[in-house]
Amino acid sequence: MNDNITVETLNIKLLMINVFSSGGGGGRWFFRLLGLTLVGGGGTVGYAWYDSNFKETVQKNVPYSKEAFDELFKYLPPPPEKPLK
Repeated sequence: MNDNITVETLNIKLLMINVFSSGGGGGRWFFRLLGLTLVGGGGTVGYAWYDSNFKETVQKNVPYSKEAFDELFKYLPPPPEKPLK
């Protein structure tokens, strides 16, 4: 067996290490996407709770949002009164 290590074989071995040990890069994208989804969904639900016109717009355009809002808003207090302009 030839145990001579050349620069060429060392580069190939390092390349293989980099390819096969990605360090969980795919997991980072998953958690970023999950976080953005939760923030976006939470913001939508929160603003729909506060603004009834926005809630009606979402209910017209997003399937099953009326049922989801009805279930979620059962557990929330009534929204605060909007100040008159």
